[in-house]
Amino acid sequence: NGLRFVSWRCDKPQEEIYLVAGPWHEYDAMAGAVHIRAFLRKDDPALASRYLEATRRYLKLYDSMLPPYPYRSFALVENFWETGYGMPGFTLLGPRVIRFPWILTSSYPHELLHNWWGNSAYVDFSSGNWCEGLTAYMADHLFAEQRGRGATYRRATLKKFTDFARGGKDFPLSKFHNRFSAASEAVGYGKSLMLFHMVRRAVGDEAFLKALSAFYRQHRFTRASFDDLAQAFSEASGKDWRPFFEQWTTRTGAPELEIASVKVEHHASDLISPWIVHLTLRQVQSEAPFPITVPVVITLGRNKEPVVARTTDCGRECRISIRCTSQPLRLDVDPGFDIMRRLDPLEVPPALSTLFGAGSVTFVLPSRAPAGELAAWQALAAAWAKPARPRTVLDTEIATLPASDVWVLGWTNRFARAAIERLSVQGVGRSGAGVSVAGKVYAPGQASLVLVARAERPENAVAWVAAPAAAIPGLARKLPHYSRYSWLAFAGDAPDNTGKGMWKPIRSPLVRNLTAGPLPELHLPPARPLAQLPPSFDAAVMKATVDYLASPELEGRGLGTPELERATAWVEKRIKSAGLEPAGEHGYRQSWGWTGGRPPHPMTLTNLLGRIPGTDPALSDHPVLVTAHLDHLGHGWPDVRHGNEGKIHPGADDNASGVAVLLELARRMATEPHRARPILFAVVTGEEAGLLGSHHLIGNLPEGHLPFACINLDTVGRLSGGKLYVLNTDSAREWPFIWRGVGYTTGAPITIVSEPLDASDQGSCLSRGIPAVQLFTGPTTDYHRPSDTPDKIDAEGMAVVAEVAHEAIAWLAERKDPLTVTIANTPSPAAAPGPAGAPPRDGRASLGTVPDFGFNGYGVRVERVVPNSAADRAGIWSGDVITAIDGEHIVGLRKLSKILKAHRPGDTITVTVERNDVEQEIKVTLGTR
Repeated sequence: NGLRFVSWRCDKPQEEIYLVAGPWHEYDAMAGAVHIRAFLRKDDPALASRYLEATRRYLKLYDSMLPPYPYRSFALVENFWETGYGMPGFTLLGPRVIRFPWILTSSYPHELLHNWWGNSAYVDFSSGNWCEGLTAYMADHLFAEQRGRGATYRRATLKKFTDFARGGKDFPLSKFHNRFSAASEAVGYGKSLMLFHMVRRAVGDEAFLKALSAFYRQHRFTRASFDDLAQAFSEASGKDWRPFFEQWTTRTGAPELEIASVKVEHHASDLISPWIVHLTLRQVQSEAPFPITVPVVITLGRNKEPVVARTTDCGRECRISIRCTSQPLRLDVDPGFDIMRRLDPLEVPPALSTLFGAGSVTFVLPSRAPAGELAAWQALAAAWAKPARPRTVLDTEIATLPASDVWVLGWTNRFARAAIERLSVQGVGRSGAGVSVAGKVYAPGQASLVLVARAERPENAVAWVAAPAAAIPGLARKLPHYSRYSWLAFAGDAPDNTGKGMWKPIRSPLVRNLTAGPLPELHLPPARPLAQLPPSFDAAVMKATVDYLASPELEGRGLGTPELERATAWVEKRIKSAGLEPAGEHGYRQSWGWTGGRPPHPMTLTNLLGRIPGTDPALSDHPVLVTAHLDHLGHGWPDVRHGNEGKIHPGADDNASGVAVLLELARRMATEPHRARPILFAVVTGEEAGLLGSHHLIGNLPEGHLPFACINLDTVGRLSGGKLYVLNTDSAREWPFIWRGVGYTTGAPITIVSEPLDASDQGSCLSRGIPAVQLFTGPTTDYHRPSDTPDKIDAEGMAVVAEVAHEAIAWLAERKDPLTVTIANTPSPAAAPGPAGAPPRDGRASLGTVPDFGFNGYGVRVERVVPNSAADRAGIWSGDVITAIDGEHIVGLRKLSKILKAHRPGDTITVTVERNDVEQEIKVTLGTR
């Protein structure tokens, strides 16, 4: 079946590997340079397509960093056992593992990279296994870097080493052969990848990749060692790296850093750098000092960029003086966790790894639990304590919790309250019979909850685990795989994870407040990843679509204009060329008459509908609906801002960007194997005049033929390193879990917004009880203004949005069970926009603030203030939280909008804002919108 040879070495003679080549799918990529196949035991073409496309992108990524793998044929093979193996030219994954969504962006690219490290350049095990750490660094760590989470990944790596490689479990890298425990992983993967990270920071990205490329060419199909890697880095950088590698690979332990002293001097006569920060650092571990250079970051006043400096080679003690152009406010030592070191317990939040890595743990059992539940907790304790016997005690047998690491088990445990109270600083608290965590209440009998708190001694932890009896065996199996987290929530007997997170560190000993006031926030400069994963969607094509739709010749695509008809005809050709089935009343078109505009006049409105059929006839009447509106404001109707009357409003972001993403999605998904459920792509019209097109589409569907779910793409062209908001996730119970999974799989910066903000076309779906969300890259000061032009569009960001939408649409189209609808106070269809002309909306009052849609607290957080607006003139700042207007409480964006609509330009209002935890009242004279 295309596999010319298979070779492997098994640790045990009785081990077997089954290659089952059932239905298979081919994919030729990279101009024929690579042949990729997927061999699946089950007929699952949609899954095969996902892996084939991912393989193509990963190989492009690795080829951009390293010399090409010599054999340009790759295969994914569904294995008989639940295992994951990287073999020369192919990867084996078990039947359940292969279908976990996170495998596609975690284990799979890791195993693919082993074609370079381990399967081409072999490991000389006599001096230690270097390939696992290097593969983890150039795959797992790289993917975290691409998501902007490199520092978080390294912090978790160092915490694992700190927690697991202790109590005699540490050993030199030169003795690492393979992973067999948490401690061996912490050394062989974690310590090794941090070694490569330190080298990369010292030599730079270009020399780092140059050295690895030379190393690969020289040692392909031969055995190589850490010494050979040191030689390659020496030749690429002109510095001898062999002593550095020798120390880090042959010694146990790691540095432990301490701030010995900090002194700030001010020299007013120095007009350029009048401030100097003098810092003394020490390595305080019992072992001899390690060779390190330590990054130091100084946060400055006057909104200046922070100063980033590095010490020279540190021995037991080193000193550095850092000059600053303005007053230093805060000092951070290694805030990005760039140095391989043991962490101080107060640097990082407590996590499950503290307990799983502890040598001695006490399990406190709930005396009031029923016999079945108590037996389940005892079995859990026995499993986690292996090979030793667990140290257990009933909650009635002790007066206080032990001073060491402790598991507190059960909802009814008398020490549960004490564990919860330790986390009050993290916002955790009792809520009736349940517990409130991260803004959500978890109740006994309905959820499993895990909370980790710091014990009396900061190096120890107290973990409370509460669950129904049926879920305890599942938790016993699963929790060791969640060791990096501070809190977890699960549902069901399996149980399924529904929430997780890490607490915020409260007081790190490697941070100093250099002022007398509150500690300023740290804002690290963005770090550039070692390489960028190529997008799976064509950003240039989408940008060209925006350029045309927002061009001067289309004059803003005003409703009822010849220019909008030209745009409609152009988009119709694109839908046809994508290969979609016509789904309108006349081909792709769905047209009807409407009277409106200024002055009101009759016009013909047109939606465009194209369909990808499904494979399951039982689901044919309930497609996944994907929408984007084509119309905009033309020369300003119906929402012109003061001073912009008569000017062309191009509408590049709103919403040429959404149409561009929809067309690229349609083109791509039409070429993929069809899924169980059909997908209906709808380019609707009249959104700006009151959701006219989407209401006509949804309002004319009979009850038994409504869409299964809707994803609306509106204003998605300005990502630019910001957030991708998903609005209306309160419309189905599954939405938050879907989008969290999509965020993990794609690495996109997704922010879930549950507040009911339904001003775009998803509102028409919600009015019929259809779960619907909007993708949205956030508000800008160009909204509904002539300045919404194509030159401000982030084309690469649209590719990210397309990838996110693709993941969600594919998941929905493969789901056969209905979503759990949670739409509250659903209006009747008659209450939705009707066929009357929408009145002009100019002359409304304007505050001049841009809200933070991702803010989940009480009130409305100001993300930006429009220059020279009413808010700007009154002294409202970015970061302020508006909590009241004229004494009326503001609970969210809807309330703020409602209050402002009741006012006219020139009205003076009193705005209550919270700034730096202090409330203040500000008088504002409203401007004209």
